[in-house]
Amino acid sequence: IMAYHLLHWIEYKLRSEGMNMSWTAIKRLLQTHGYATIVADADQGLCRIRKPGTAEPKQQQIYEKLGIDLSTLPTKKSFVAKQ
Repeated sequence: IMAYHLLHWIEYKLRSEGMNMSWTAIKRLLQTHGYATIVADADQGLCRIRKPGTAEPKQQQIYEKLGIDLSTLPTKKSFVAKQ
């Protein structure tokens, strides 16, 4: 039930901001925006960096209308030492 309300809030928020899009269209546009994982092998171990990809203009527009600041998406770094 929670997901249903969230889906309708997203549609309502975008409609109130002048973007009349169905959930299917929103999902189709946003599904290509994701995280990238970079793995580097070093002498001391394995370095892994996970960071958000760059959003396309239409994706940025949706995020802005929803009040999502893409610069706050987290980047995670981890290091596993060789044994």
